[in-house]
Amino acid sequence: MQPAHIQHITPISAETVFRADIIATPNPRTAASLRQALGSFERFLAPAPLTFDDFTTTRLSAWLGALFAAGYTPKTAAYYLKNLSALYNKAVARGLARETDAFTQLRLRLQSSANTAYDHISDPDIIKKTQLLAAKSAQPGGSSLADDLTVFAILAGGLSPDSLAHLKTGDPIPPFPLLSKIAAKYTSPKRKYLFPLHQSELTPRRLERLVASLVGKALRDVKIKIPADTTDLPAVVWSALAREICSLAPGAIVACLGRRPDRSPAYDFAPATALADIEIEFIREEISAAVTDNPARWFAMRLRPATTYEKLTERLALSQTPAPELYYPSEEIARRSGRRIIYENKPVIPGLIFFRTVITAIPALFRIIGDLAWCYRSGAGYAVIPNTEMELFRRAIGSIGPDTDLHPLGTIPLEKGDRVEIIGGSFIGREATFTSTHTPAAGPNAGKTVYRLTLLDNNGIEWTVDTPPSLVRKTD
Repeated sequence: MQPAHIQHITPISAETVFRADIIATPNPRTAASLRQALGSFERFLAPAPLTFDDFTTTRLSAWLGALFAAGYTPKTAAYYLKNLSALYNKAVARGLARETDAFTQLRLRLQSSANTAYDHISDPDIIKKTQLLAAKSAQPGGSSLADDLTVFAILAGGLSPDSLAHLKTGDPIPPFPLLSKIAAKYTSPKRKYLFPLHQSELTPRRLERLVASLVGKALRDVKIKIPADTTDLPAVVWSALAREICSLAPGAIVACLGRRPDRSPAYDFAPATALADIEIEFIREEISAAVTDNPARWFAMRLRPATTYEKLTERLALSQTPAPELYYPSEEIARRSGRRIIYENKPVIPGLIFFRTVITAIPALFRIIGDLAWCYRSGAGYAVIPNTEMELFRRAIGSIGPDTDLHPLGTIPLEKGDRVEIIGGSFIGREATFTSTHTPAAGPNAGKTVYRLTLLDNNGIEWTVDTPPSLVRKTD
């Protein structure tokens, strides 16, 4: 039974309470540590807001698992947990939150994990190095058996040394071009197994060591760190790629591999994840594409509360990381202020920003802007917007991007007779002549600034149309 003084939980924001306590902390270093721990937990929960109900063993355990997956040590994770516990216990003492033994349970588990030795790949260049390895296999005569074995095992989803060694000629493989190319290179009607590893002459243990040795050599050749405590190297590299490319949680990594890739505590604390076969196929395809092709694609992010588009772009401008192509669709609104008409650019969908980049750049991007925005996801990976869908969307509301000069009305004045192209809406692709600018008092464009244009149809008939400025581009 709960004590009487906390039967009623005050509907005050947990974030507000914690931020106030941090501000009131007299020691600046302690306040900074508390802020760091709270920020880490909030980013883990995003986009959901932080509440007092989030401080459960399950939720906190998943957060610790995410810290381990990001390369944090048990000692650092324990320090974060201690600071978060201090904040929460203050709220309990003031009757704002319920008592919980979650922190005590997790501290005991962390003490056990601190005594577990493990080796963990945490290489910011893991994608580039794997791309280099894949490029060798893609070149005719440019790769060795070790290179091809390693690339095949990684792209096929982290095949174990045993599965790789006993893959038979004609066995089904994922439909990735480079895998098919490697398989064709080694296919022989005279051989039972795809790769020539003298399988019939070696014991299972010696065969596993041989495969591990060949894979290890290929990885060392491109400067990828080799963990000393495992022979399951393809799974270790694949899990590192899954974290970097798809920001995959430890539980999802285990679901994809069917096993733990290493002895990282991340897999002790992360909750189990159930993924459908089609989701696993999609993740493998994303990783394969990033390693062998990695095209720039469209994604979407949502600004966090009290954040502006200008603040986001300022942060990107100050960073050393190349900024992605941003698309924040807006329209010009005219409003009356006394006797003056004021024109403003208003976002079509406030807070929703589209951005175009390679998928491998997204984790680094959100390490810079993660406190300002979060990226939309689909299942376990990032939500990719097909180019065709994005093009239709941009045509429907007007193309406002890095190739379009967007200025407040009057800064690039159009004069009567100027030739323009309509780049969105019903008349997209048509050339027209600018006539005038006006603000209708009624109708669908009431209160909005529009351009009055004159255009000819295919029969030589002259039409007059009103078009928003964002759908018009000057051609001469």
